[in-house]
Amino acid sequence: MIQLRIKTEYTFGQTFAPIGRVIERLKEMGVTAAGIVDLNSTWGHVPWFKACKAAGITPMLGVDLVVSDEDATHRMWFLAKNSDGLSELYRATSKAHQQPIVTRAGSLPRLYRNDVRRMSENIAKFAGDIADGEFLKEGLNFLADLAEGDSGFGRFIFN
Repeated sequence: MIQLRIKTEYTFGQTFAPIGRVIERLKEMGVTAAGIVDLNSTWGHVPWFKACKAAGITPMLGVDLVVSDEDATHRMWFLAKNSDGLSELYRATSKAHQQPIVTRAGSLPRLYRNDVRRMSENIAKFAGDIADGEFLKEGLNFLADLAEGDSGFGRFIFN
């Protein structure tokens, strides 16, 4: 089994559990590969990578970010497919922090749609809650995801 959308304690206030507990649960479930996509952050990548490797689980590294050209806070999530993709994802995350969207709750890192359009095929792009059909039809190879519950342990369907 593969899990692609795990959130850890680095998604402050919206997490299933600390990395150690997440890894234990993934092992119980028979997961062979798992991706971390914490909100607005790649801080957990090193501990995630090390814990997955120690548990015999293939680690995948990603992030969940706002993608919007307006004041909306629609989110997408991304997973690096390889080391080039990971470098590109880190640059995109840094850029998102330089162009935040301001909300009543504070500032959120944001990518504009053109930032996503410029991403290479080294990054898997999941549509998240983006509902703009025109944007999603642009041939960018978006992946759709359907998750059960908010725990990060869901089933995923790719288009």
